[in-house]
Amino acid sequence: MKTKQKKEGAVASLNQTVAFINRYAKDHHGHPFQDITSSNFMTILSGENIWNYMSADKKTIANGILLAAQSKSYDQMLAEAKRLKSKTDVFMHTYLMDDEENIYQEVCANQYEQIMLGKSAYEGMEDEIKAAVNAILQANGGSTYEQMLSEANSLSKTVETFLSSHMIGEDGRCYFSVDASNYQKILSGEIDWNLLSLRTKEAINAKLNQPYEQLLNVAQMLDSSTKSFVKVYVSNQDGEIYSEIDIHNYEQIMLGRSYWKRMSKMEKEIIDQILLNYDCKIYEDFILDAKEVEYMLQEFISLYMSDQKGAFQEVSAENYSIILSGEEDWNAMSEDEKKAINQQLLMQGTHTYEEMLSQAKLFYKNIISFIKTYAKKKPNPEDLTKQQKDAVQAIMEENNCTSYDDLRAMASCMVESYQTPVRVIHKPKEIKNTETKDKIMKLEEKAYKSTLAVAGVVSIAAAALLGKKKKK
Repeated sequence: MKTKQKKEGAVASLNQTVAFINRYAKDHHGHPFQDITSSNFMTILSGENIWNYMSADKKTIANGILLAAQSKSYDQMLAEAKRLKSKTDVFMHTYLMDDEENIYQEVCANQYEQIMLGKSAYEGMEDEIKAAVNAILQANGGSTYEQMLSEANSLSKTVETFLSSHMIGEDGRCYFSVDASNYQKILSGEIDWNLLSLRTKEAINAKLNQPYEQLLNVAQMLDSSTKSFVKVYVSNQDGEIYSEIDIHNYEQIMLGRSYWKRMSKMEKEIIDQILLNYDCKIYEDFILDAKEVEYMLQEFISLYMSDQKGAFQEVSAENYSIILSGEEDWNAMSEDEKKAINQQLLMQGTHTYEEMLSQAKLFYKNIISFIKTYAKKKPNPEDLTKQQKDAVQAIMEENNCTSYDDLRAMASCMVESYQTPVRVIHKPKEIKNTETKDKIMKLEEKAYKSTLAVAGVVSIAAAALLGKKKKK
């Protein structure tokens, strides 16, 4: 009875051993594994726990069966499978898993460089280990390492191409912010950026201090504000930047000053660089030139069309001679200069210089007419025309006469030597432009000479008046 039980136990033990071999040491054809490969090492390893709990007798029987079939013992199989798994695990953990040991199923922006780092290690591995790696990847829904490496290389190349073309300076470093020296290069990447995949954009942004979209937005705003300024304040209607400042554009240049003051240092640098690229002056120099043109035009108005109260609104006894004294300089001006001066006068609420000059000439004509008439005879005030009376009043006011007789004495002296009086001009402020400065000095010299002439006439008149009073 015991013998029978013992025999049955031996048969059962043998069956268990054979079942173990069939499950963990043979292929699906029922052949014992001859070599440990990527296709069977996991099968072998899956039997390790059972093997460890098997009795020594069962292990001996199992190994005997395998060796008899000209295969390796299960212990040998297990050792080789462990070695294969160990090398495979090291590669997987190093290059194909995240920190939470999740196996990569596809190439992403945050791990493509990690995948690329495994290239040398992979190339140096045994074919069975390579196969094991690929088997694990595919078993987890991914592709082979070769395919992932190729995809990672392609992504890396696209990233590097974009960065080198649009986001890397001469020092080889990526731009961390937008400035006057790099905004155009950043802008140049907009079209390429819009054609990239989301994965590639993420990979590029991972290389930058801030996302490219943000840098691009800043560069676009800089480009827009600076180009707009150049177009509005330093370019003609055809979009051509001014090479010099003249009466046609000085006001346009001056209008930009308030906007210029509010601009950032970076915007100013960009605008100046745009101007220099066109062989122009920087904007601050444009302003200086515009001020000189403005000063030249305003100086004419200051000399011949205004007093301390402002621009002359109409011709009067106090200003007709001042207006007349500017005719020579007016005739020497170009049509553009005349037009600019008239525009300034109209903006100040008065008339054009031609209109004021015409009225001043008429006023002067009336004065001369009266003087000539008065020098020949002594008319009654009632016999004078309104224009002559106006002229009389003008001369009286101009020369501080207190009576009609005083005026007659004055007229007698002035009939042959009458000169148009011109006011004394103060020294102008410093002007850089030589041409403008010479013109102003010429005006001053003329004013000075005219004043001397007037002084002579007044002296003659004064002498006549004094002589008349002595006779009385």
